Formats: sequence, C-alpha cells, structure tokens
Amino acid sequence: MIEPKTAVLTSGEQQAFAPVDAAFTISPAIGKMEGNLYTAPWPILLGRNVTVTARRAAETDTAVITLAAEPAWILIVGLVWVFTALFVSYELSQVWPQSVPEAAPLVSPPAATLRSGQNLRFYASANGIGTTNVTWTASQGSITQSGDFVAPAVTAPQAVDITAKWPGASGQTAKALVLVTPGTTLVLSPSVVTLPAGGAQAFSVDGAATATFAALAGAEGTLSAGAVKAAPYKAPGSIPNARVVTVTATNPGALASAHVFLKPDTESPRSAEDSARRLVSLAALSGAAGALIASVRSYVNYVGSRSFRASWGLFYIFRPWFAAGLALIVHAGYRSGVFGGGGTDSPNVMTVVFYSGLVGLFADVVLEKLRNLVDAIFSGRDQRPDPMVPAARPAATAPAETPTAPAPASKIVQVVPAAAAGKITVHGEGFMAGMKAAINGAAREVTVLSPKRLEVKLDPAVDVKGKQIELLLEEPSKAKHAVQKFTL
Repeated sequence: MIEPKTAVLTSGEQQAFAPVDAAFTISPAIGKMEGNLYTAPWPILLGRNVTVTARRAAETDTAVITLAAEPAWILIVGLVWVFTALFVSYELSQVWPQSVPEAAPLVSPPAATLRSGQNLRFYASANGIGTTNVTWTASQGSITQSGDFVAPAVTAPQAVDITAKWPGASGQTAKALVLVTPGTTLVLSPSVVTLPAGGAQAFSVDGAATATFAALAGAEGTLSAGAVKAAPYKAPGSIPNARVVTVTATNPGALASAHVFLKPDTESPRSAEDSARRLVSLAALSGAAGALIASVRSYVNYVGSRSFRASWGLFYIFRPWFAAGLALIVHAGYRSGVFGGGGTDSPNVMTVVFYSGLVGLFADVVLEKLRNLVDAIFSGRDQRPDPMVPAARPAATAPAETPTAPAPASKIVQVVPAAAAGKITVHGEGFMAGMKAAINGAAREVTVLSPKRLEVKLDPAVDVKGKQIELLLEEPSKAKHAVQKFTL
C-alpha cells in the first residue's frame, strides 16, 4: 500500500508518501511527519532508520527511511579542520625560533677630529668580527689598504669621509667621519673594544683637556657623563644578543667616537629550558600538521569516491591531536637516545620538524613500530590467575586443495620402424624421461625427444627385417605402459 517502501534522506530533506488519505506515524520520533510528508531533522550526526507506518481502514503497511549523516559530518570535519589548520599555523609562527639580525658592517672609530697631517688607523668589522679584506678610500687626504689615514692640510675645518667596501656581490660599505682642523685634535681611545656582560672599559680623549662623553640614544650599559678626561663604560649584566654601542666625546669644535661590541651571554639554564620547551612545542605542532596533511588526503579521496562514512567523523577530527601526542613520545625517545639521538646539544629545529611531521604523516606505521619496541623491552609472561583474554577469532579455513589432474598415460599413436637406421621412431602422448622399452621382452635403449616423440634403438643381430615385433613402453613408476605389435 505505502509508496515508496524505502528512502534515503540527509539533513532537512523531505519525502512524501502515498496514499495521501492514509494516517502516517513514525518510530522512533526523529524528524517531523506532517500528513504524508516527512521532514528529516537537522543536523543528522548519527545514521538511523525511521519506520513510517501507514494505516487506512483495515490496511497497515510500513516503509523505512534511512537518515544519512555523511553530509553533516563532511561539513563538520571540514570546518573543524579549517580552525585546526589556522591554530597550528599560528602556534608554529609563535614558537618558531626568530632569526637574530646580523650586525651591520662598521668602521671604527666612527668619528674623530684630527689636525692637518695627523695619522689615525681605522678598523673594519662585519658581524662583530674584524677583517682586513676591504678596500679603503678617503674623500680627502690619503689612506692605505691597511686602514692608515693621513689627514690633509687645511686652513679651515673640513669633513672627510672614510669608506670601507667589502668585496663580493654584496658590495657592502661602511663609513667614518673625520673632522680635520688646523689645530684642534680629539681622538677617543680605544677606538674599538669587545666586552662581555658586566665588562668595563675606560675611554679617554687625546688632544684635549676634557670632553663631554655620551652613549648614543638607545644604547645599553652605563657611561659616566660630564666634562672629564676619561669616562668608564660598563656593559649590561645580561646580553641576550650581540649589540654595538657607540660612545661619543665632544668639546667645542671637535668630536670623537668609539665602538663597543657587546658579546652575547652563553646559554643560561633559563634559556636552555626555554629552548627545550620550544622544541617540544614544535614537535607536537609538526606532528599535528603532518597528520592534518595525511587526513585531508584520505578524507578527500573518500568524499570524492562517495564512500565516506559518518562513523569515521570523530576519527578525522581527533587525528591531528593523536599525532601530536605520538610526536611528543617520539621526540622524547629521540632526545633520550632511544632512537639514536640524545646528547647534550639541542637538535636542529629542522630535524625536529622533519621527523615530527613524518610521525604525523605515517602515524599508524609509527604506532606499530612503537608496539614492537614495547614488546621487545617489556616482554614477559602474564602471571595473573584471571587475565583478560581477547575474543577468539574464527579459525581460518584452509582453502580447498584443487585436485591435481593425473598425468596422461603413455599412448602409442604411430610407429615408424627403420631397420636400416637401427631404430624405431614412436609418436604418441605422455612420454617422459626415464621411460623403458622392450622388444619381444628384451630391453632396448630409449631416447625421449619430447612428450610426443621418442626413439628406441634396435639390436641389428636380433631385430631383422620381416620379424614380428611386440614393442612395450613402460613409465618410470611402472604403473602404466603401452604395447604395440607390428612387422619390422
């Protein structure tokens, strides 16, 4: 009576049933039945069957509606993965080690005031390391390729640029300023110095009684200020990254300066702890990212082939977090030396990201390898009196053996006697190596040429033309033989 008998609906879809004059009810009460029109609920997170019962007079009939949860789960998994990918990407950007900017090329001293004809040596450095592999030039006066500058003769103050150019494709340059005057001199000594955290250095001026000392804006450390002949500078107590501080000294009509390179601290216990924590976060996030890539590939394949099942929805949602935990275990094993890593040095960031990403991509393979490791380390016998026994699996049924067809029996089809040639050629079937032959009961030599042809050697003294011959061929098993009679 009721039509259709079956229907498959997704979230919010409707299905009309006939006949329209019947009374319809549903069980269980999932969705809505209005007259003969059924509306599926939204969302459908678990696939269910709903029975529709139609009653008209004394007649009763039923139909089955299958509620498909796959479309809802496809949407849910897709949305969850979007937020998961954004979260993992953001967290990776936060824990990824920041590159330390390199110090710019510098010329030391950066500034000085000289008299006409006075000498001063300049030094070049890149990334805090001194170098002589530069080309020196001066806008006035002269300078050697060792950095020795001779001030030009002037009658009024003149500014001179000292330039150091690095070789190679970069062609980086650095400059210093020299103020050349007829009679005033102001040079800060030392012109360049490297200090560790908390280190101290006194700077003094040459060519003047006193000068006003200062450190450039934003500099670290402390410098005694004021009009003095010498001023001590003290580096800060902690130097996380390399820094350059410029110390200046001025007096009326003259200026001088020097560079202080601040040497970064060795890694403190606190920074080592932060580095280890950062690597742990990188391992977990990289594992999650690898699992996300693998899961998306599998998910797209199943959705594209229309074989996705809603029961796998939670598996896909939690897969990245499962892989993150698995990557942490592998990272701990690597750092402890179980997997060949270990050591006191922190592993390279790219190494951690690489193996953690592989853990996420191939989580099932890694889990199986870890299970084998546990079996090898913790192998033993369960001594409990009532251990849990896994459910027995049905015994595998051995495939039925295919009966082997028996080898065909030897059969003689044709005999070609040739007394003059001293042999008999036999054509037939089932010939095999090791066959024996007899003529009139006497054994003869046999040569099997193929399964369908063999030759029997004659005895010229006995087997003569016109003689009645009875040829017997016997197989190696002696179970089968063929006989043929003829006249030679």
